[in-house]
Formats: sequence, structure tokens, C-alpha cells
Amino acid sequence: MANIPTSLVSKKKKKAVLIGTITGKSSQFLPEETLEELDLLVRTLGIEVVFKTLKRVREINPAYFIGKGTLIEISNLAKDKGAEYIIFDERLSYSQIRNIANLTNLFVLDRPHVIIEIFEKRAKTREAKIQVELARLKMELPAIVGIGKSLDQQMGIVGIRGGPGEKYRELKRRTVEKKIKQLEKQLALIKKRRFTRRKLRNRSGIPIVSIVGYTNAGKTTLFNAITLEKAYTENMLFATLDTLVRKSYLKGLGREIIFVDTVGFIQKLPPILVSSFRSTLEEINDSHLILLTVDASNISYRKHIETVRKILKEILIRDIPIIIVYNKIDLLEDFQIEKLKDEDPEGIFVSALKGYGIEKLKERIAQILSGISTGAFKKV
Repeated sequence: MANIPTSLVSKKKKKAVLIGTITGKSSQFLPEETLEELDLLVRTLGIEVVFKTLKRVREINPAYFIGKGTLIEISNLAKDKGAEYIIFDERLSYSQIRNIANLTNLFVLDRPHVIIEIFEKRAKTREAKIQVELARLKMELPAIVGIGKSLDQQMGIVGIRGGPGEKYRELKRRTVEKKIKQLEKQLALIKKRRFTRRKLRNRSGIPIVSIVGYTNAGKTTLFNAITLEKAYTENMLFATLDTLVRKSYLKGLGREIIFVDTVGFIQKLPPILVSSFRSTLEEINDSHLILLTVDASNISYRKHIETVRKILKEILIRDIPIIIVYNKIDLLEDFQIEKLKDEDPEGIFVSALKGYGIEKLKERIAQILSGISTGAFKKV
């Protein structure tokens, strides 16, 4: 049985090999794109990627996800390169992770667990921490080989190190369920207070503009550029998890606006995370306008827009005007910017970092909000 590390963080940098799969089934995700994205996610955790590969899979192996022989080959390559982790760009079952760990004697992660690990490290507020912990427990993350603290350490269950027998599994199940109920109760109280704040905000009659987008699209930098705030930004995935809310005077409208910076989206975002963060994401429904921010310099910008629109469709309960903001144009050549403008004449093109296009964006925001009756700002 592979050992369970006490943490993903240590003085010695961890190394990993990444495995993506190509199946015969049609998918909305391109395997090459999501594997590159997994590479960024893993590096965000501070793990060095020494090798990555795409394997064609005719049928999912119930025991190892991919073929046993292929897995042994990759395991040997990982050890040759000094890697301690095998990380899959898919969601694995607990039994598959356990089987892979036993066969390879390496630590095993899958994409959902990598994302949750990042969320845990980025969470700053009490609410965000509860939301991430809730998602982690619902996925039984602490019991998975190769992730953080063991369930025994976290829940105070000690002295049981043999195989998970029936009695032990039942004890784990009850402990986790109890903890989940406690967290859901805490989250419900926070949600109640949030709802009260939202009612007060809505009664104020101040227009609300939400900034949404793919992770690392520069949403918080845009938020800072519009509001002149100095919220934390960094060129990494999920740098911001906690919702930021600020008032800013919009000259073109002649009044204050509330701007809201939200958590970033990503392809293959674990549904359990969307569920845990739903109360936060649902605040987007209070908006009178949405700024869908995209990294225009990313080759997959179209896919990113599609992913964000899909998640918004799941969250929104009414139609809200959307402006697509193409950010980071300072990283593009002039002909690339012109091509984007031809593709989307209604889009706004900015560099939040350099300040290019911000005034034009403010003008568009004022134009759209001025077309909404003042009374509507109190009826959301």
C-alpha cells in the first residue's frame, strides 16, 4: 500500500507525471487542452511536471482506468524521472486510486482533487473555507491515497491502521456525515446573513455589475482598474476565491455602481464545488449587468467563453445583459486584435493591467445601465 503523505507541500519540490485520455466517446472538451490546463493546475500546487502523456482508451478499465500494462510503463517512467505522483486528467473512483497506488507505489491524484486542493489553499474567508471543506468531505478527499491529512487525523480517529473493515468504514461514514451536517448548518447561517445584506443592497437602488470569467482571465485586475482598488492579484489559477464587492462612481451614469468580483470558472469544474459555492455564485442573479471577462491572449479563449456561459446558464434564473470583455490585449499583435474585433463587433477590448480600453468599457456599462429603469434597480 502506498504511504499517505501528510501534505502536498514540503521543502523538497514534488514531481509528477500527468495522464490524459482520449476515448471513442464524443466530448465537449479537447483532451489536449484539458491536459495543458491540468499542467497549469498542478504547477499552481507547486508540483513540478516532468512528463505528460495522452493515452487512447477504448474502454475504461474498472480497476485502473487505463490498461494495466500501460500503467506499469508510465509508472516505471515516472520513477526514472524521480516523480512521486501520477495525476489523471479525469475523475477516478476511490477503488481505482487505491488500485493504482498499490500497483505503482506512487501517490495518486485526479483532476477534481487537484482543483479542490488549490481551492483549499486559496480560501481566505470563513465562508470560502467552509465551502471548500464541505466539498472535500463530500468527495471523501481525506480518505483518498495521496492527499493531505488522512481522515483519521482530521476526525480524531486514531489507532486504526489495518485494512478498512466494515466497522471502520461505518465509523468513517458516520463521522463524515456528522461533519457535513455541521458545515451545512454553518453555511446556512452565513447564507442567511448574506441574504440580509443582499436585500439591503438591492433596496439601496444602486446598480450591480458582476465580473465573471474563466480562471486567470484577469477579473480581479479588471475589478481594480474599474474601481481603483488594490485587491490581491497574481498570475495563477484561482488566485481569487472570495467574492469582492466595492462601490465606484461611474461618471457616464452620474451615480455609484456596485462592482462584484467572483470566483473563476474552469473546464471540468467538479460539480460538488459548484454545489458548495452555489450560494456565492447565486449572487450573480442580483446583477443588472455581467462582464464576462476572457483572456484574449489564450488560444482557447472561445472554449473559455463557452464554458463560462454554460455555468451561467445553470446559475442564472433570469436574463441579464452580458458584455464580453476581451482582456490582456497588450499581449496581442495589432492584426490579432483586429481579427477579434471582426469576430465580435460588440465585444470590448481592454488591458486591465495597462489601463487600455477601460474608459470605453465604462462608457458601455453606462450606456446599458442607463437603458434600465431606475425602479428596476430596487426590484432585483
